Amino acid sequence: MNTNLKKLAKKGNKKQLLVNVLMIIVLVIGVFGLIGSLGGDGEALPYTAERAEGERAYVDAQYASEDFAYFETNEADKLYFVMDKDFRAYIVCVSDTEIGSYADLQAFTFGEITKQPNTVRTEGKLVVIDDELMQLAINEFNYFWGENVVDSKNAKEFFGAYYIDTAVTDMSGDYLVFAALIGIAIGVMIFMAKKNSKAKAKTKQVLANLTESGEAALVDAELQDIRTKEFKKIGVYLTEKYLISYRNGLAVVPLSEMTGLYGVVTEKNYELVIRHADESEQVVVQTENKVNKQWDELAALVTAISVQKTELEYGSDWVKVEGAVEVTQVEHFFVARNTKSALEVQTELTNPDGTVIEPNVGLGVIGALVGAVIGGALWVLIGKLGYIAGIAGFAIIYLSAMGYKKGAKVLTRSGAVIAVILSVLMIFAANYFLYVWMIVEAFEGRYTFGEVLPNLFSMLSEYELVGSFVKDVVIGYGLSVLAAFSTLKTLLGKKK
Repeated sequence: MNTNLKKLAKKGNKKQLLVNVLMIIVLVIGVFGLIGSLGGDGEALPYTAERAEGERAYVDAQYASEDFAYFETNEADKLYFVMDKDFRAYIVCVSDTEIGSYADLQAFTFGEITKQPNTVRTEGKLVVIDDELMQLAINEFNYFWGENVVDSKNAKEFFGAYYIDTAVTDMSGDYLVFAALIGIAIGVMIFMAKKNSKAKAKTKQVLANLTESGEAALVDAELQDIRTKEFKKIGVYLTEKYLISYRNGLAVVPLSEMTGLYGVVTEKNYELVIRHADESEQVVVQTENKVNKQWDELAALVTAISVQKTELEYGSDWVKVEGAVEVTQVEHFFVARNTKSALEVQTELTNPDGTVIEPNVGLGVIGALVGAVIGGALWVLIGKLGYIAGIAGFAIIYLSAMGYKKGAKVLTRSGAVIAVILSVLMIFAANYFLYVWMIVEAFEGRYTFGEVLPNLFSMLSEYELVGSFVKDVVIGYGLSVLAAFSTLKTLLGKKK
């Protein structure tokens, strides 16, 4: 075989590498997006032909018409014509709450007063005038002017390509989206770096111990032996004298020191555990939720070890659990299985020798958060399809509990509480995101996602959507509690 300990030490986990590469891409996108959003000039400039869609521009209005159109999504935002001192015409959108400042301009325009009022600076976001609005503006302006001065041929030159939307608040919120991407990427990379640093520290210590004991050369020699078996899917080499795994940090276990061998199964995650002569235990293989693909190799490894190490203690025969993942039985391979569902509270999971598997709370919280996010995405998808998004509330709780269990290895009562808290927060966050998305689509270009995201509550109030938002959240919490009632009862009812 063309490998040795140093090469194995560098192999590591390809999954971690792929995640880091993906996060680097996300980080680059976030950084460039943040630079672009912060570097853009948000200051309003005079409206000229050089201005572009989305920029903020202004005109100093000297004349103003009555409203000639409004938005179906919000009748309080109406469209008007304004003209500057040179009688250049512009289409503007002004909300009912702001139109009062144009009252003198309107009165002067229609001859109701003779004293020329002060100009009103009309500032807002430039939005494309679509064909329907342009045709309406042509008809209405000719009526307003009293003769046909504009038609489809000169309309863009007359009004410009954009109307000024003063009803859109100056919300430079795009940077928040990119900042969030940067935060997520950095957070995941830090988590992966910590995980990788543990694996590297483990590998470094193993190499140092082998070098100090003089076994490094022997292990390298056995790796080159043609009788050495490789189990690539699970990252293990089995030599005549050693079991060597490298997927989550290098581990080299002399077969002579092994007294027991068993597997621990939690949901779909299998671990191969070695018991040493001093009764200490060591996880040497983790299937990383790919048990269906990796079981054959795991079973083959156990069989190969049993052939070479016939005196090992394997515990009792295989006990099949109803509803378990279907796998091939391996004779004398003891499997301890957690048979409870993710929503049932299990206070502890024990190894075959009675020792308790301690939960990894940190990984459990991360797993619960990931599960809640996946459930939140389902909430948004269901809502976008036009169904009651609240029905996804149960999925958020279930996936969050499952995620905690995957990360911590066991769902404790405190873990269930954490999962429920994260689920409650995620239900609100998912509904928030859903309404942001719906408003962005409903206004067809007036707002960007980044503009709506930090200002949703004010917009819900402005567009009279507060009741609908609250109703969806309440339904989501109601269905979630109802669906998970038995779990919560178990959680609150069991003694510690």
